Amino acid sequence: MALKDINLIPEDILARRKILRSIRLWSKVLAGLVLVISLYCGIQIKAIQEIKPDENRVAQTRNELLSLVDRIESSQKEYNRLLQERDKLLVPFDRTSASVPLQIIADNLNARTWLRQVEILSDPGQDNRDWSGRIDIRGEALSHADITGFLQVLQGNALFRDMELKYAQKEDSGRTMNGRLLPLIRFQIQGRLGSSG
Repeated sequence: MALKDINLIPEDILARRKILRSIRLWSKVLAGLVLVISLYCGIQIKAIQEIKPDENRVAQTRNELLSLVDRIESSQKEYNRLLQERDKLLVPFDRTSASVPLQIIADNLNARTWLRQVEILSDPGQDNRDWSGRIDIRGEALSHADITGFLQVLQGNALFRDMELKYAQKEDSGRTMNGRLLPLIRFQIQGRLGSSG
């Protein structure tokens, strides 16, 4: 004898139950998806809110850097202005420095002449292109011949112009040389410097 399974519940009710189970299942899946999406959105919103202060700090740093750049530019302009003023005050002494005439003087000093002061002043010419420097040399020598020899050497050099002996005066004090006290003659030579080339 075979048993037959007989379902006493009408088929339309069974179909409705099946649909309701499917709806419940899919509702749970949908609620899970909504929950996952909500969590993801919440994490993203939190990350964006954390980034916003960084953006504020970046904007603040940017503003500070722009302010610093402005200060640097204004300082650079002031520096350039001061350099221009300095260049106006300091007229170049030829294209070389004062070392050229000083080297010539040093090379032509004899053992019986000593210098106390060498003063070189540059005077601007027209448009600062031409120049003439004034030179004032003060020193001591053992004799008038030593001074004359030194002056002639300077007068013979094209760099030195209008070199003149302003004074030569014998001093009571002197220098000791080989155990002897030698009287000194103080002198001053003045002239102009010109371009050597």
